[in-house]
Amino acid sequence: RLDSPEFKALSFMVKKGCVCLHVPYIVEKEFLTYLEIEQRKKIVSAIKSISSALNYEGTGEKTNDLSVILEKLKADEKDIVTERSASFIDWLNLNSAGRHPLTLKQSEGALEAYFNGSPPLKEPKTRKHIPDSFIYQKIMELKSNFGNDLTVVINDGDLRSACENAGILCFDELSKFLKSENAQECLKQPIIDVNKQQVLEYTLKLVAC
Repeated sequence: RLDSPEFKALSFMVKKGCVCLHVPYIVEKEFLTYLEIEQRKKIVSAIKSISSALNYEGTGEKTNDLSVILEKLKADEKDIVTERSASFIDWLNLNSAGRHPLTLKQSEGALEAYFNGSPPLKEPKTRKHIPDSFIYQKIMELKSNFGNDLTVVINDGDLRSACENAGILCFDELSKFLKSENAQECLKQPIIDVNKQQVLEYTLKLVAC
């Protein structure tokens, strides 16, 4: 959820210059697809619930209003899903994220990994892990640019293991990254700056004790 405490904290870090976000093309597409599927489920569920509420005899002003809402929801279902999923792109742009498109070099590297079974794949021609191979190629490019400053959050165990073997600091959850020593160190001064008055009052209170 983009309104979760973790995403809010990440956004805060970006705005304070603590981190720079990078999102590979495959990750962006997977996130958008997930959002669209979940949004569509919710819209369909809402349509079913309203249809069920109208499934009885008798009419009236409010019932007619609800019927209009139902038909409007059915007509706008696709546009609503698209608009809601686009919120992720808006969030990326708002946070100046690096959105990395696929390149010929990445594609060639991913296909080589597919045929040879090289990292992050464990054996040749494993089709279900092809997306991971594309993501891995981009991560390796980022590593060559940022070295030890690169940190990756990856829930997928095999992909994370491959990145760790390549010498990249990895976390399986965003919350764990935010609790890490590096992240906490980056957050200290910005948090103090934002809450100067409260920090001063607390300090004076401690001194008074």
